[in-house]
Amino acid sequence: RISHSYSGEDIRSIPDLVINQQQPWLFEQLFQGKSVIMSNLNELSIKAVNEKEHCKLYGIKSMALIPLIVGDSFLGFVSFAAMKSERIWHDALVQRLKTVGIVFANLIMRKRSEQKLHRALDEINDLKDKLEAENIYLRKEIRLQHMHKDFIGKSETIKNVLNRVEQVANADTTVLLLGETGTGKELAAQTIHNLSYRN
Repeated sequence: RISHSYSGEDIRSIPDLVINQQQPWLFEQLFQGKSVIMSNLNELSIKAVNEKEHCKLYGIKSMALIPLIVGDSFLGFVSFAAMKSERIWHDALVQRLKTVGIVFANLIMRKRSEQKLHRALDEINDLKDKLEAENIYLRKEIRLQHMHKDFIGKSETIKNVLNRVEQVANADTTVLLLGETGTGKELAAQTIHNLSYRN
């Protein structure tokens, strides 16, 4: 697809194209790493039927298309077109356009590499956060199993009570335990005492 385009004043803009479907001959040349340099429509291959129709429809007199390739990766292409009159693309100019293509290709590849790196870093950070959360959970589980042998329950409510017991155990303050008879107030008080520095 065309990602960016610029047209001068009084020049009809080129529409969005899926070039591999709508201009297969042109795409094949570019995909193989071949530049397409055309000073006039007669220079196009007889196989370039769709391409000639496109040029006639949009008033393209001459064009130069440079593939953007890094290594074995085809990234796209950059094209230059003359709409008002035919032009000859001299070798020196074509060489400069190819240099522009190399710069664009390297910029695209660098941006893709940075995006890939950012995605990898985000994934690593997500995994790190999950690992830390699991680590905290497992340490809490181990601590509760080893430090509170007198408590039998394993429900979230019991764990919450034990967490609060641990929080107040090191506090230099009086702790008031409230609850109905048989709910384990004495056991909680003994646990607080055992964990406290006052023990």
